Amino acid sequence: MVSTVNHILASITKEVFSMLGERASKALFLELRLLEISIKPEAFDIVKVDEGLKKIFGSAAALFMEEIYAEFKTRLSEEGISTDEIEMKEEDITAAEKISRLLALKPTT
Repeated sequence: MVSTVNHILASITKEVFSMLGERASKALFLELRLLEISIKPEAFDIVKVDEGLKKIFGSAAALFMEEIYAEFKTRLSEEGISTDEIEMKEEDITAAEKISRLLALKPTT
């Protein structure tokens, strides 16, 4: 069974990529598939997505990851999960690391 968190993160990632427009997002999904990175919830791994985006976009990948992180925090808040604990500890870490910390707070069922 696929975790709720994977469904949420995969959905958010697709939404963020779709902001590029249909043709560009399809090309991005293809590039990620060529790197053997899946956006499907059952195989979704935010760290692999982050690594793939870095290979494709270099440092500009951080823009995508920050947007995914912001949306993920919003969804967690909507579910009543506080992210204040993480906010206090956010030094100079990547969005993927921030998401990983949030995942530690969220049950995966």
